[in-house]
Amino acid sequence: MCKATRTKYSCRHTTTEYQFQCSDTSGRCEKEITNCNSEDQCQKCNPDNRQKKIMDLYAKYTEELKKLVDLAKAEDCKTMTAQLEEIIKRIPEQRIKALTEMQGKTEIEMAAKKRFEAELAQESRGRWQS
Repeated sequence: MCKATRTKYSCRHTTTEYQFQCSDTSGRCEKEITNCNSEDQCQKCNPDNRQKKIMDLYAKYTEELKKLVDLAKAEDCKTMTAQLEEIIKRIPEQRIKALTEMQGKTEIEMAAKKRFEAELAQESRGRWQS
C-alpha cells in the first residue's frame, strides 16, 4: 500500500509527502491519503525556517570538515590539514554571504507575491463591477 500525506498550510500552499510501501505485484496499488491542515506557513514562505536550515547546513559542514582535519592530522598530512583549516576559517564569511543571498531571494519572492495578490484583487474587483 502506498501512503501519502497532503498538508495544506496557512499560506495556501500544499505539499505532499509520499511513503511508498507497495508490496503488491499485481499492478494495482491501493493508496492511503491523509489530509492535514497546518497553521504554520510552508517552508518556502517562512524565511526564518529557510535561514535556520542554511545555518544548520553550515554547522554540519563545519563539523564534517573538522572530522576531516582530524583524519588528516592522524595521517600527518600537513598540506591537507592546512587547506581544511583555511576552509574552516572562511566559513563564517561564506555563511553571511549565503544568508544575505537568501534574504534577497526572500524579499524578491515577497514582492512578487504581493504583486500577484494585488493583481488578483484588482481582477476580482473588475468582475464584481461588470
